[in-house]
Amino acid sequence: MDLPGWDRLLKHLGQDWTEHPGLALYLSEARGMGWLNGLLHPPEEVLPVWEQARAQYRREMGWLWGVTAIFLLGVALVAWDANSPLGYLGLFCLALSLLAWLFLWHRLFGLGGHRGWAVRSNPLAEARRGEGGVWRLRIV
Repeated sequence: MDLPGWDRLLKHLGQDWTEHPGLALYLSEARGMGWLNGLLHPPEEVLPVWEQARAQYRREMGWLWGVTAIFLLGVALVAWDANSPLGYLGLFCLALSLLAWLFLWHRLFGLGGHRGWAVRSNPLAEARRGEGGVWRLRIV
């Protein structure tokens, strides 16, 4: 499942991945970072949904790293001279970046019992929802 085209290989061998109940169940229940980090590759029919989710994940992780850089800049400014205008700017950077970081982390991964969209992500379920339930798994 970690190589692109595994479903095409099964088709070439005369097998359909949806006819294997264990595989179909595993892929329909797998959630989160395995899909978004590329540890699991989806079958061809849901590839666009998966690529869109990965692009959104990369964008939001970029924002998270950017906010982390602003936080570190604030720490450096406060450490350099806490009683100057630059020190106060550093404190402002710290407070603002901490709020932004918590918001982004909550959105991606969740806080306090809430699971973020990156943790809940499953391209098979998203494709099924987007097409009005047309795509079906045949779990025997």
